[in-house]
Amino acid sequence: MNRPVGLVTGSARGFGRQIALRFARGGWDVAVNYARSEGKAKAVADEVRSCGAEAIVVHGDVADAAARQNLIQAVMGCWGRLDCLVNNAGIGVPSSVVTASASAWDEILGVNLFGPIGLIRGAAEAMGPGSSIVNICSMCGVWGCAGASAYSTSKAAVGALA
Repeated sequence: MNRPVGLVTGSARGFGRQIALRFARGGWDVAVNYARSEGKAKAVADEVRSCGAEAIVVHGDVADAAARQNLIQAVMGCWGRLDCLVNNAGIGVPSSVVTASASAWDEILGVNLFGPIGLIRGAAEAMGPGSSIVNICSMCGVWGCAGASAYSTSKAAVGALA
């Protein structure tokens, strides 16, 4: 069967899990991505399969260039196509612009901003006409959130990607 294929980053829980399940219920096969929650990712894949869809589980921190490449290769190796990339993975560390360490900024921007940029670039080569890329933002990126400067900044930048 030639079903559409979606890759949802950070889909082991939360919004990502819900997006993966929505795809499955809509007749899509799904690549479930996780960085730290393997057991939860496998459970989401089982839920996807219970909807009659195919699923693969792919480990990888989207902040890592090699992991991003592996995500795209895993999808293409399994299905030979990618119809929708959902950049959902995200992290935040409560702190202000003054108190956030340089490493916290690097980690948050790596996952929340540079991960999506790298995946967009990699996915664009694999995607055909009619494919979609969805970047998940946050109201913190629109309004800013007290005590979450790096997170708010990263999500504002993702919202500006076009």
